[in-house]
Amino acid sequence: MNKKLPMLGVLGGMGPVVTAEFLKSIYEYNQFIDKEQEAPNVIVFSLPSAPDRTSSINNGNEREFIDFIQLHLENLNKLVDRIVISCCTSHYALTHIPEHLTNKVISLIQIADQQLQEHDEPALLLASTGTYHKKLFHEGCNGANRIISLSEKDQYSIHEMIYRVLKPGQDPLTILGNIQALLHKYNTRSYISGCTEFHLFTKSLKLNKIDSIKAIDPLTTIAQNFYQLLEPATSNSILFKDKIKLPNQFNSPNINYKTALCETI
Repeated sequence: MNKKLPMLGVLGGMGPVVTAEFLKSIYEYNQFIDKEQEAPNVIVFSLPSAPDRTSSINNGNEREFIDFIQLHLENLNKLVDRIVISCCTSHYALTHIPEHLTNKVISLIQIADQQLQEHDEPALLLASTGTYHKKLFHEGCNGANRIISLSEKDQYSIHEMIYRVLKPGQDPLTILGNIQALLHKYNTRSYISGCTEFHLFTKSLKLNKIDSIKAIDPLTTIAQNFYQLLEPATSNSILFKDKIKLPNQFNSPNINYKTALCETI
């Protein structure tokens, strides 16, 4: 009898380009050997119709977005073993949604946090103004003291890059000079993809063999550790504490856990 393969659900479309690229990443890092039936099973809800997260926060209309996320979590929960919400800002909604609908969610914040704590230097948080406003990383990471925060002016600059370059699917490397300048300004080589659109930038760095910049990129980590993260777990705390480890922390020599540093992927 064939073993049932786990199913990942992706609540995406926020934005649609990075959702599609994340799905591609999953298959790039988990190539089948003999049969395509061995490849990861993924159900994607790509819903660009989701209310804009930052606008909802700024306009005081968060309830509409929270209800949107809750509705589609209800639908996905019936079909999958784990869920990724491919938008960091969206994670603020989870505390307003019943726990039985969120206990399958793999938190991008917690994935980033574990990497941050093991990383060799502080990292610059590249995120939307909504994510900064909600303090999702600063209050959700045990390693928050290793987060370098952008000035308010630089937050708006990054927000513009997200919306004008990355979300529409333009060449991510058009912002390379801007990111290099910011990393130099804040005296680090590393950034956190605090907006999932920076997954596009991270992949472009790898494709172009630019290893002078290091990325803590949750979507890359999930793609690389797909089957480990979908193993049964009784709670999210177990899921994040035990499943993603850096090489010197392997619990089993048979599991090749990976991290999302551009210089190693």
